[in-house]
Amino acid sequence: MGLDAAIFGKDERRLASKRIGNLTHIGFLRDAATAILGKESVVVTKVLYSATHCGDSLAGAELELLARESQILQSSSESDVRSFASDMLDLVHLALKHETTILFV
Repeated sequence: MGLDAAIFGKDERRLASKRIGNLTHIGFLRDAATAILGKESVVVTKVLYSATHCGDSLAGAELELLARESQILQSSSESDVRSFASDMLDLVHLALKHETTILFV
């Protein structure tokens, strides 16, 4: 059990996906993100709040917030947090390029 994030094109073809992690890893990332960004951040409330929130998506202004917060997380001393942030930035850029959403599966 765990959480993945994916980008789908207009034709519903999967363009990219990233594994975020299992239950334990999501908890670790959530704690680290909360310490850096606060408990009301998009990363905490929309991405890392659960390891099993399939079907949720981020679009529009939420993608911009996710990008800003991910850039902040890239300065973490934890390599797993930096890797998560890099993955989120990759997905945000692709979602914006294709004018679509990030879907959690």
